[in-house]
Amino acid sequence: MSSGMDASAVVGQANFNTNTQGLGPNRLLYPTGVRHSSNKNRLFVGDSENNRVLVFALDGGDVENGQSAVNVLGQSDFDGGGAAITQSRLSRPGSVAVLSGGDQLAVADNEAHRVMVFEVGAITNGMNAATAIGHVDDIGAPV
Repeated sequence: MSSGMDASAVVGQANFNTNTQGLGPNRLLYPTGVRHSSNKNRLFVGDSENNRVLVFALDGGDVENGQSAVNVLGQSDFDGGGAAITQSRLSRPGSVAVLSGGDQLAVADNEAHRVMVFEVGAITNGMNAATAIGHVDDIGAPV
């Protein structure tokens, strides 16, 4: 790696010369946090305006241009983007952090004023968070 070197791949766009926002497994709208889990070979990208976190599998350790995510957290599928405050939904997620050797993911759920912790040893689309930090309520958020 050297100062001023070109990027080798882009996620969220088909190539380096496009800037199309949107939903789906290969589009982003205001990405805010990125973390890599080296032992799980996954890339987590906070997609703030789509109220979700996309999970990319890094086969061989490399990212490919326009690569599609394999899972989504915060939405039940890749076509949903609405905010909600429940155990499985997010409201403008920001920073993401990999914990416990890659088996947990902490997501700053900005507009819900909480941090959601997902058990990501095995991920399913729209799965419930295991716990929430900083906010306790009675509408489905974890305690």
